[in-house]
Formats: sequence, C-alpha cells, structure tokens
Amino acid sequence: MRKTAVVLLSVIMVISAALSAVISVKASNEDLVEIKDAVQSMDIVFGGGNLYVELWDEEYVGLKIEKGEKSNGFEYKFEVKNEVLYIEGSQKNGNTFAKGDNKVCLYIPSDKYLEDFTLISGDADTLVKNIYCKNLRIDAAVGKVDIIEFNTVNADITLGMGIINAKGKIAGNADAFCGAGILNIKFSDAEKEHDYLINTTFGKIKIGDTVYGVMSNEKNINDSDSKINLECVAGQIELEFEND
Repeated sequence: MRKTAVVLLSVIMVISAALSAVISVKASNEDLVEIKDAVQSMDIVFGGGNLYVELWDEEYVGLKIEKGEKSNGFEYKFEVKNEVLYIEGSQKNGNTFAKGDNKVCLYIPSDKYLEDFTLISGDADTLVKNIYCKNLRIDAAVGKVDIIEFNTVNADITLGMGIINAKGKIAGNADAFCGAGILNIKFSDAEKEHDYLINTTFGKIKIGDTVYGVMSNEKNINDSDSKINLECVAGQIELEFEND
C-alpha cells in the first residue's frame, strides 16, 4: 500500500528540485511561444498558480505565461527533448504556502494524439480539456485539478489532499490512489465495462450506487479487459457512469 506521507513528500521534492538537465529556455511574461518541435509526450511539473490546457486550431503547440500581481516567486521554463515537452513551474522565493496568481496557458493542436501526458501539481488550480493520449498520469498534492473529456488507454491518478474532478474514457487499466482528498471520476461508458479492485483504510469508495466503507478489501469482477485499482486511505473516491 502506498502511504500518503510518501506521496506528498515525493511530489514536494519533485516540484522544488531544479530540473537543470532538461530545462533551458525561460518564457517571457505574456509572450505566446510557438513550439514547432515534434512533440509526442508532455511532462508538466507545476508548483503553483493557474494552469489551463486546451485545444486550438494551430498545427503547433503554444505556450503563454502571464505573471500576476502576486506571482509569489514562481518561474516557468520549458524545453523539448526527444519529442517530450517538459514544462516546469517552480518557486524560487516567496511564501511557500501561497500558490500565487500566475496564469499559464498550454495550447495543443486539436488533432494531436499524445503518447504520454503527465501532470505533477503541487498547490495549483488546473483545468485540462480534451486530452487524447495513450497514457495519462495525474499527481496532485494539495491543489485542484479538473480534467474534462479526456480519452486515454491507461491512467495513473495520485491525489494527496486536494481535489481531482475527471470526466472521460479509460479503455485499458487504471490505478487511482487517494490520500486524504476527494477524487471524482465520471466515465463516458457503463460500470460493467470495467473490473474493480477496492481497498480502503479510513476512506470511502463509491462505485455507481455501491459504497465501500472503512477497511474494505473487495473485488468487483465483470470479466472486462479494463482493470481499475482503487485505493483510498482517508479521503473519498467516487465513480459515476454516463451509460448506466
């Protein structure tokens, strides 16, 4: 069983570390940067502020950074390496308990299919729209992540003390871990399209109309090719289905 403290510590360490091996370019305030390199995957480490990821009609990836009045020492850098777009938003100074009011917008071509989309979020508010990828990874410490109309084969979702609201489709396998936060997933298919492995400590997991309470260790098998592993320590996981 993964422990909440380990998850939170690892997220904080990743966000605070300087990614000098892969980061080389710093974007200027309010510049729309046209990233015309080949991009097959995205790896985003975002400490604080507001992050918006959405589709647009251009053939290249766009990135725009707007510093707020209370930026709180956050700086943003990016680089494309081996067809992976790395974006880092880390805090160089300021109050470590304030996320700041910076705004970062990431624009993805509307026909782009990504191999991997990874978002590691510290204390940020994030809105992601229409991600289409093979592997989706969301790791949130204390902020809020809304991911709308995603379509992925496999998913790995880790939540510390924040909130994740997700809506979309998982065709393959998924792992979802909730420490002390709230994880809501609305699937575009039916409950019977997945098998479930359920594990709770002090938390609660709700799948459709069925609630699994404290110290649950259950299997819900529908003979599906999609396996979903759910683990909740002290928070709440709720799965809904559009086709039930």
